[in-house]
Amino acid sequence: MNKNVNCMSEVVVQGRFSSVTLCSECNLYYLHIGPMTFRLEADIFESVCQMFAELYLNRQLQNEVTGKAIFKH
Repeated sequence: MNKNVNCMSEVVVQGRFSSVTLCSECNLYYLHIGPMTFRLEADIFESVCQMFAELYLNRQLQNEVTGKAIFKH
């Protein structure tokens, strides 16, 4: 991490209540969720992404196997 220069981060992805930005100079990811921000090194960010992807895919698979439908009320 470069301690002499302010980070210039770019938006990687943005959702309704969250976003991810990246400082390519420092190679740090910033995960913004509501009012909170988490500064993550690349390997930690990758691990968090894998965890969320696994959760999402497991939920999709369960819905396909059980035939459950998801409805908005």
